[in-house]
Amino acid sequence: MEWILRRCARFRSACTVCWSALWYESSIWKQRRRPGHMEDSYHKADQQTVQALRNLAHRLTRSGLAWHHLQANTSQHEWQAVIVDGHSVEELCKDKLGWHGKPLPKDLAESVVKELQGRMVSSSKRLYPAPPCEDAPPVSLRNIRMPSAPSYKLGEKVATRKAYGMALAKLGRYNQHVIVLDGDTKNSTFAELFKNEHPDRYVECYIAEQNMLRMAAISESNINLCGSHCGVSIGEDGPSQMGLEDLAMFRAIPTATVFYPSDAVSTEKAVELAANTKGLCFIRTSRPENSVIYNSNEDFHVGQAKVVYKTNDDHVTVIGAGVTLHEAMAAAEQLKKERINIRVIDPFTIKPLDSKTIIDNARATRGRIITDAPPVSLRNIRMPSAPSYKLGEKVATRKAYGMALAKLGRYNQHVIVLDGDTKNSTFAELFKNEHPDRYVECYIAEQNMDGPSQMGLEDLAMFRAIPTATVFYPSDAVSTEKAVELAANTKGLCFIRTSRPENSVIYNSNEDFHVGQAKVVYKTNDDHVTVIGAGVTLHEAMAAAEQLKKERINIRVIDPFTIKPLDSKTIIDNARATRGRIITVEDHYYEGGLGEAVCAAVVNEAGFSVNRMAVAAVPRSGKPQELLRIFGIDREAIAQAVRKILSSAANNK
Repeated sequence: MEWILRRCARFRSACTVCWSALWYESSIWKQRRRPGHMEDSYHKADQQTVQALRNLAHRLTRSGLAWHHLQANTSQHEWQAVIVDGHSVEELCKDKLGWHGKPLPKDLAESVVKELQGRMVSSSKRLYPAPPCEDAPPVSLRNIRMPSAPSYKLGEKVATRKAYGMALAKLGRYNQHVIVLDGDTKNSTFAELFKNEHPDRYVECYIAEQNMLRMAAISESNINLCGSHCGVSIGEDGPSQMGLEDLAMFRAIPTATVFYPSDAVSTEKAVELAANTKGLCFIRTSRPENSVIYNSNEDFHVGQAKVVYKTNDDHVTVIGAGVTLHEAMAAAEQLKKERINIRVIDPFTIKPLDSKTIIDNARATRGRIITDAPPVSLRNIRMPSAPSYKLGEKVATRKAYGMALAKLGRYNQHVIVLDGDTKNSTFAELFKNEHPDRYVECYIAEQNMDGPSQMGLEDLAMFRAIPTATVFYPSDAVSTEKAVELAANTKGLCFIRTSRPENSVIYNSNEDFHVGQAKVVYKTNDDHVTVIGAGVTLHEAMAAAEQLKKERINIRVIDPFTIKPLDSKTIIDNARATRGRIITVEDHYYEGGLGEAVCAAVVNEAGFSVNRMAVAAVPRSGKPQELLRIFGIDREAIAQAVRKILSSAANNK
């Protein structure tokens, strides 16, 4: 991509390549504004070439039906439309399905290149341009400082998102390396202040936030992001603009640092710290104009919280951030009149979190913490028959999901499937084939390819963060079919996490499943450790149990089935039987997944310890079993973790 951009800049032309489904993306049509557009003249592109690749998979879909409108639409935007159906070259593609995300074999790739070369009109043109010149000097992230302290006064009311924009412009005045990429939000984040001062270092990316986030994380870029529409406090803009899962999304990224400043001073400090922090940074700002509570010379550090309200006789520790910190401080004043003292903490960064400050202050208030969970109601939608899989049969849960979806659709006309161009991955194509009138193709939104960009490792964190969500994580074909049936009966948003590997069926077809009810799949009367796994890691845990059994070490293995709500009672009861020793193992990042859900469930249990095993870094492509081993979540890693726990327990006696 960097090479393409540099070549386009050299020849003052832009080239966009997209699949037919992507014509429904607004970013494609916004692209047409760039050449010669007054606002974006800095792109300096005299012409654009758009290569629209229409493949066979889309020929009979909605994009195929709308294809004849393409030439008219492009003409309206002063584009010269040249539409080519690549499938007319039969010997190149053979009209075969199933090539999505798969590389061409070497011999076939070579034949394609030769065929293309043979069709070129002019052979005098150079086909192999020189590689890009690495002319960008190295940039150090150290010692990037604000030229002066914040200029706000105590009590002054300033929205933190405005303070962010002002800090960005201020930092840009004294550092030429600061470049701002904006996702069409400059008036919300006040990045327009930077643009006005430094237009040559401002890049408008338009509405492409999902790409900016995901690919920045995967590429491990040093990029700082700001969220301006976070929480219900944005008010009049409505629920579609209220980012309420943003913290969960960013916390789940291993390389991310998450700032949540609560006033203008701490916001400016956050901008300065983010500029000096390696990796991806997210600064969550707020719309309301809240009072400045910190002096301009207040010192801030990544991972260091502030105690903003305290007495010698506090009864409860309250932790708030952004607008809720101000609400907590107001509550403290109100409760003080009732002779009830509370301690209020501003975390400043959510990741890393200042655990020490929180624990030390919570101990002073007798460790009082409050949590809440939403109710779940059911409707009466049932499968016509029990699952037909046999014990030991190897079936990928994502395939079982597709088969269950089609089965449910045969007996219920209210089932409608919306697909994001993933029907061959989720096997929703089985539903489409049977019920085409109830299948809606929404086309691609992620614009990524196979490999780490396809490895959803923050999905549990995202969906657990949604209050009305129910999160299923079935581990075999039978439980997957049951999950589909239960999801159809569950009010609110449901997420079913399925897996690609073909794992063995471990449940009988008549096994009963319920939302919020876990299964103990491996148990003896003398178990030493409780291991909780889900999906592929449940099978690894069961294999580890068999392996440890030969060493006369018994472990108890639990399948949670739903991550939200989590069956806290089953987990706690079984963990007590293994002296409070728990291991969680998950094919997910550490933040926001199964491990954190279990920790929250047992936090008030004395003598319990939770050892979490998860993916600790941004992955790379590889075979599933190899990656499980590399990231320490396979059967051998589980067995080793059990041995280590028991060895430590023996040494402590």
